[in-house]
Order: sequence, then C-alpha cells, then structure tokens
Amino acid sequence: MTQTASKHVSSKSVSQGASGNFVEVYLDKLLDQVGIKNLTAAQTAYLRTELLVELEKRLKLVLLESLDEDGLAAYAELIQSGKVSLAEQISFFKSKVANLDELMKESVDEFAREFISHGLAIKP
Repeated sequence: MTQTASKHVSSKSVSQGASGNFVEVYLDKLLDQVGIKNLTAAQTAYLRTELLVELEKRLKLVLLESLDEDGLAAYAELIQSGKVSLAEQISFFKSKVANLDELMKESVDEFAREFISHGLAIKP
C-alpha cells in the first residue's frame, strides 16, 4: 500500500501542489487507500483533522531543520508579521530550501508508511 501512496505524491511537484491544498488532497487519498469504511462522517472528519494537523507539523519541522541561521531568522520574521498561510510558508521555503520537493516527498511518504502500519488498528 505504501508504494501506491507514494505514487500519488510523486506524480507532481510536492511544493507546487502545496501552494494550493496538496496536504489535504494527499491526506484524503491516503484515507481512501487505507479504506476506513466503518467510521461515521463525524469520526472521519475528526480523524482527518487530527491527521492533517500532525502532517503539517511534521512538514514544518523537517523544513525548519533544513534552514540555516539566516533562514531561521527570516522565517521568525515572517511568522511574527501575523497569520501566514500555508501557501505563503511554502513560498518562503521554496526560496530557502534547494531540495524542497524531495524533503516534502520523503516526509509525506514516511507519514503514509507510519499511518498505514499503525493506523489500521483504529477502531471507531
């Protein structure tokens, strides 16, 4: 299953899609692949929201770790300016991280592997 999840991500540039709603689309595809059918709509929405928060945290952590001191200072300045959208953050990271697509793809693939191996035990 993990290889199938990876195909969805590798079919286009990760950072390119992230400027829209890549993370949400990826997560929806992952949930479809896992095939959690016995959850209510409310349970599915809750699970999706929790997974989305976790995936975005992981992506941000990986990307922040890839910044040098100047990049971290610039990011701190950006987020201190107020509410910054995911698209604005991705645009920032595109300008600072040479291998952004690779880092994001590796992160979402790892997340998918973990979710598939551990997430199948979810009971409603």
